[in-house]
Amino acid sequence: MKRPLKLALGILGAALLSGAWIPALAAPTAPTAPNAASTKIKHVFVIVEEGHSFDNYFGTFPGADGIVPAKVQVPVDPRAAAGQSLGLHVIGAEGATSIAADLGAARAAFNGGRMNGFAAAQNANGKGAVAGLGYYSPEQVDSYWQLAKNYTLMDQFFSSAMGGSIDNHLYLVAGQAVPAAQLKSAGGYKIPTIFDRLDGAGLSWRAYIRHYDSTLNYHRVGSYASFIPQVVRVPMLNMPAIVDDPSRFSNLTDQSNLFRDLRSDATTPAVSYIYPSGDSERAPDPISLGQQRVTSIVTAIQRSPAWSSSAILVTWSDWGGYYDHVRPPQVDSHGYGFRVPMLVISPFARPGFVDHTTSDFSSILKFIEATYGLAPLTSRDAKATGMTEAFDFSRKPVGPVVVDTQMASVTRGIPVLIVVVFYGGSVALAATLVLLAAAIRRRRFPAGQSNGHGPGPEGGGPGRPSGGSRVEVRVISAARRLGGSLPVLALRARLAAAGRWTTRRLSRRWAFATLVATAVVLLPAVGIAESAPLNVAIAPGPAIFAGNASDISATVTTEGKPIRGATVGFTAADPGGKIIASHGSHSDANGVALFHFPAVKVAGAYHVHVTVLNTPAHA
Repeated sequence: MKRPLKLALGILGAALLSGAWIPALAAPTAPTAPNAASTKIKHVFVIVEEGHSFDNYFGTFPGADGIVPAKVQVPVDPRAAAGQSLGLHVIGAEGATSIAADLGAARAAFNGGRMNGFAAAQNANGKGAVAGLGYYSPEQVDSYWQLAKNYTLMDQFFSSAMGGSIDNHLYLVAGQAVPAAQLKSAGGYKIPTIFDRLDGAGLSWRAYIRHYDSTLNYHRVGSYASFIPQVVRVPMLNMPAIVDDPSRFSNLTDQSNLFRDLRSDATTPAVSYIYPSGDSERAPDPISLGQQRVTSIVTAIQRSPAWSSSAILVTWSDWGGYYDHVRPPQVDSHGYGFRVPMLVISPFARPGFVDHTTSDFSSILKFIEATYGLAPLTSRDAKATGMTEAFDFSRKPVGPVVVDTQMASVTRGIPVLIVVVFYGGSVALAATLVLLAAAIRRRRFPAGQSNGHGPGPEGGGPGRPSGGSRVEVRVISAARRLGGSLPVLALRARLAAAGRWTTRRLSRRWAFATLVATAVVLLPAVGIAESAPLNVAIAPGPAIFAGNASDISATVTTEGKPIRGATVGFTAADPGGKIIASHGSHSDANGVALFHFPAVKVAGAYHVHVTVLNTPAHA
C-alpha cells in the first residue's frame, strides 16, 4: 500500500509542478545570472503603448523582416478556394477606425497558423474586411523610425498572449496571465509581479500613469476591472498586495512626476513602467499624440543625469487587430501572440541595428532580473532570451545629440489682401487730401502772383513762378515691416507751381494727411489681422546619435485650423551658440513646415529656433 500511495503522490506532485491544470506557471527560485548590464545599467524604463503589430508600423523598415505591400494579398474568406483577396493600404490622414483585437479575432486571424484570416476576423466582427489591412507610412511614424535608425529595433518580438490587452499587460509585469475566475473576481489579481522581486531586493520602482486616477482600483471597480481602461493597462491597480499597502501603492503616480524624478540620478527609480491614457495609440486614437508623448519622455530621460546608465524599452501591448505576416511560435496554451514593435534605446544600444532574436514580453522581465540579479517569476521569463543582442556593453557609450527646439519668435504678418485694400486706401486718401490742398492753394495764389514777401518766388514782391501748376507724388523708399508683410512707403509731394513757401507748407500738410489717413484706415486693418491667434507646435523628434540627421517640424495653426503657405524660418545652433544651419520653408496643406537638422559630429545640447515670418491672406 505504501508504494502505490507514494507513486500516486509523486504523480500528483509532478502535475502540480508542471502547472498542467492551472493557468499560472511554476516559478523557478534560483536568481537569474547577472549579465554585463548589471554593472552598466542602473535604470530601466519600460514604456508601454497599445494596439499595433510590427508590420503596421515597421513593415517597410530597411533590414527588418517586413513586407512588400504591393505583393500582399489577404483572402476575404480563407475557406473559399478562389475567393476575393484584398491588398494592404496606407492608413490615410483620416486615421484608423476602431477594429477588433480580442482573443476571438486573434484566433480567426491566426487561422491555425496560416496567417490568412485578418480580413475575415474583422468581417466577422462587423468592422469591414479592410479595417485590419492598413499600415502607416514612414512619414506618419517618423519619430519611431528615427529612434529605430539611431538605436535598436527588434523585429522578432512577440506579444506574450494571443489576444488583446488584459493578458498581455499581466505578462509585462508578472510573466503570466491570471486564471479566468480572477478576471471577474471582486478580490482582484493574486499573482506575484516583478515589483515583488524589486521590493525584496530593496530596489526602487515606480509606475507613471498619464492622467492617473488613484480611486480607480479594485476596491471601487470590483468585478468590472477588466472593463476600466486604466485598470486594464495598469494591472497593479487590481492587485490587493499593492493597493492595500500604502508604501507600495504610493509608487503608482501621475506621469507628470516622472519629469520631477528625472532631475536627479538619486530620485530616478531602478525600474520605471510608464503607461499612457487616452493617447495610447490604439485605434481610433490618433497615433501622433502617442508619438509626441513617447518622444517627450525619451528626450527627458536623455537629458537627465540618469541617461548614461539607462535602458529604455518601448513596446506595444498587443497587435491591435492589424495584419502581420510572421507566424508567432506557440510555446504554450497562451501564445505567443502576434509580433509587436520593440525599440531599445540606451547609450549601449547598438545604433541602427535590427535584432532578429525571438523574444516576447517575458524578455523584458528577464532583462530586469539579469540586470539586478533577481529570481524569475515563472518558467516563461526563466526560459526567455534576455535581450542581450540589442546591447554592446564593450563599446564606449555615445552621448545623444539632443535637439532642443525653441520658438524664438512668432510674428504674424498682415495678409496681402488687407495690405492692398486698407493701406492702398490710406495712400489714396492722403493723395486726395494733398490734391485738395493744392487746388485750394492755387486759388489763393493764382499764377503770376507773389506770396507777398518780395519779388519772384524767393522774395516778398511780385513774381511769376516758372512752369505750370502740378502736384508730384513720388515713392522714394520702400521697406518691409510688421512681420515682413506690410510695405511701408515713404512718399513726397511737391507743388511745382507755388514756390518754396507753398512747397514747405504742403509738405507739412502732406505729412499730416498721410499720418491721419494711415491711422484712420490702417489701424483697423492691423486689428483685423491680429484678431485670430497664431499657434505654432514644434515636434522636436527624438535625440539622435552624432553623425546622423533628423527632421524637425513646425505646425502653424489659427483657431485650430492649419495655415497653408506660412513662411517659417529655422535656425540651428550648436552648444556654443554658433549657427550651423538655417532654412526657410512654407507650410503645407496641414500647416507643417519641415527642417532637416544636419548631421553633427559632437554630442551635446543643440538648439533650433523657429520663427513664423508671414502668414497668407487666407489664414
